[in-house]
Amino acid sequence: MTGKNGIELLAAFFTLGGDVYPFGPTEISPIPFKDRVEAAAKVGYKGMGLIHADVQATAAQIGLKEMKRIVDDNDIKYLEYEFLSGWYLDGERRAKSDVMRTEMLEVAQRLGVRNLKIAPGLGSDLYAPTEAEMTPDVDRMREAFAGVCRDAAEYGVRVVMEIMPFSNVRTLEVARAIVEGADQPNGGLLIDIWHMARGGIPYKDIEKIPSRVHRVDRAGRRRRRREGPPLGRHHLPSPPARRRCAETQGVHPSRQERRLRRPVGRRDHQRDLPEASAGRTGQAFLRNHHGPV
Repeated sequence: MTGKNGIELLAAFFTLGGDVYPFGPTEISPIPFKDRVEAAAKVGYKGMGLIHADVQATAAQIGLKEMKRIVDDNDIKYLEYEFLSGWYLDGERRAKSDVMRTEMLEVAQRLGVRNLKIAPGLGSDLYAPTEAEMTPDVDRMREAFAGVCRDAAEYGVRVVMEIMPFSNVRTLEVARAIVEGADQPNGGLLIDIWHMARGGIPYKDIEKIPSRVHRVDRAGRRRRRREGPPLGRHHLPSPPARRRCAETQGVHPSRQERRLRRPVGRRDHQRDLPEASAGRTGQAFLRNHHGPV
């Protein structure tokens, strides 16, 4: 799918994943991989999102070689792969993260993934994080982010960190300190408009960081809401998360949002990167929601 301004769009994993949702009991789509890819291509998307658990399940069924063939046959040019967490921690959680990092990068290289999407700090219990978990250690995260980027560069992959209002990276200031401080050419930020709105971050502030925005996510909303109450630092998204919808179903973007989706001050080798994806469909983040919206 290509917008009127020529920007090629990427359908995030949960746009096409069916009856699954982030942090749910499973993130393995009940819809066959081939059907999802063909659906994305049929409506004109040029990119797709992948998620680790689903990739593992699909590869076990049909193999990575067949997955790559399906993607290529449908002219899907951009793939993003999520969601690496624990990359800056130590101990057992870091050890598990390092194993997952290697697995994801090897898969990314074989499938031709463009972006590896990494998580900010989330609580070990998503619904009851501790104060320490929500307090960013910027120096540690900066160094660790640089390490992830260096590892990814060996596989020809970029790294994007997402800002989330219910994480320890919930402000542009912290995010920029980590990413710009790491100073890696393949490292950047992922800006999700829904997270920006729910976190109370003005669009005008995002315009100050064009050189480090590697992708912009736009989630549609059924009613215009210029600004809403910011989420608390320890809160997962509230029930309006259920009403997120695909971009074509949402309201028209604001003037500032449209400006964010234009090419802005990028290096030449970054200009063909899709700057917007269809927003995630209306699956809730909430623990007690188990059905389609």
